Amino acid sequence: MSQLIQQDLTIQSDGEGGAKINCDGYLHRIEYDKNDRIKRAVIAWLVSWLLAILSLPIIFAHWVLVPGFIIAGPFIAYRYYHIMSVPKKITGSCPRCNQQMSIAVESSDKLPLWTYCSECKESVHVLEK
Repeated sequence: MSQLIQQDLTIQSDGEGGAKINCDGYLHRIEYDKNDRIKRAVIAWLVSWLLAILSLPIIFAHWVLVPGFIIAGPFIAYRYYHIMSVPKKITGSCPRCNQQMSIAVESSDKLPLWTYCSECKESVHVLEK
């Protein structure tokens, strides 16, 4: 069963005279167990092969699409199986304006991460604790 995990972070910004200002924050991520990873991989594989079947009636494109989807299915499933966790968002206080902020995170984003506060538009650096 997948779990929502909160990981402690440090949100850092430059203050007056180059001093670093730190605040606490959290990375919210979904962590998948083995059964969920298998289920996601099988679904991805089946969707790829379903797209291959659905592309059969497309007159000239099916010569490329059908083999492409059939070959891509196992590779996509392999990638999905090896995804252990997916980050969702970062929450915490901005070190500059002390407003609560919530930052959407892409699944490919890795820490440390540079981003901006949505309130004061100052750059913040998100670090692992």
